[in-house]
Amino acid sequence: MWITLLGFAISVVLCPQCYLSWENLISYWKTILLCLLYTYILGYGSTRIVTLIEPKYSWLEHPKKKFLLHFVTLFIFSFIVSAILFYIYAYLMFEGEKWLTLSEVLNQAKLPAFISVSIAAFFTGTDFLTNWKKEAVRAERLEKEKIATQYESLRNQVNPHFLFNSLNALSELVYEDQDLAVKYIRQLSQVYRYVLDSRNHEVASLRDELDFLESFIFLQKIRFGNNLIVENAVNKYDKKFVLPLSLQILIENSIKHNIISEEDPLKINLYQEENYLVIQNKLNKKRNMDKGTGIGLENIKMRYQYLTEKPVLISENEGTFVVKIPILEEMA
Repeated sequence: MWITLLGFAISVVLCPQCYLSWENLISYWKTILLCLLYTYILGYGSTRIVTLIEPKYSWLEHPKKKFLLHFVTLFIFSFIVSAILFYIYAYLMFEGEKWLTLSEVLNQAKLPAFISVSIAAFFTGTDFLTNWKKEAVRAERLEKEKIATQYESLRNQVNPHFLFNSLNALSELVYEDQDLAVKYIRQLSQVYRYVLDSRNHEVASLRDELDFLESFIFLQKIRFGNNLIVENAVNKYDKKFVLPLSLQILIENSIKHNIISEEDPLKINLYQEENYLVIQNKLNKKRNMDKGTGIGLENIKMRYQYLTEKPVLISENEGTFVVKIPILEEMA
């Protein structure tokens, strides 16, 4: 509707005499129709062009470049469309070749091109302000999600229950196996060091994340023994990335929400499926389990939205719970 109204408005500017009388309206119907066609082509064409060039630059990081790219592209497109349609208009409405020369076509195309570019500049400016504000809000949300995820990761590791369980397991090892106790202390130290080192990183290499996960699983295996089975079939890549501590959070969630006993051991599988890292565990939920905040898994999903278009996939059936997180390629 708006494009149609705009087409009539342009026809009034380009041909005011068309609307002076009913006879003129009948005589100049081709002009009005051409103005409508002109507006439709510019409207839908500009929308398509903006869609194609949209991913080139970020409104937040490169607002000037993005605005200039939009404006220049729309100007060239508008001028070409104006010249072509005026040529068609001159061919239909006028006799003689004066109106069909290149110089005359380009000269007469200036006014409609100026009108269309002015309109495009207005909408581009409006789009700039809207998207810049949106990107600023998204950046602020990302920072908040980052802080929340860091808090969740630290809370999972430094909460009193984790410390109690770790120290309790260590006290038993000191009497039973001193060599294993020394190894346990080293692994515990590596876990805390990685948690602290990764706080300020947006992503972590898959190799570092898997090395950290081995230390974390070692501590859990000391606690649960053969009742916890973790099978890892993921290769350690240096130039592939995931969110820091994401694997630990997902493993921790599996341990937290499922029964682990000699009769019902918990089995967790890690493997790669195309460009996804899959964490699959046997589903045997604890009864009377607190739902918790859910902040860990939710923040993994939210933060991945800012890093890639690939979603975090979650599925659950009668006996299995599966989370698939995207593997990120080399980051700039």
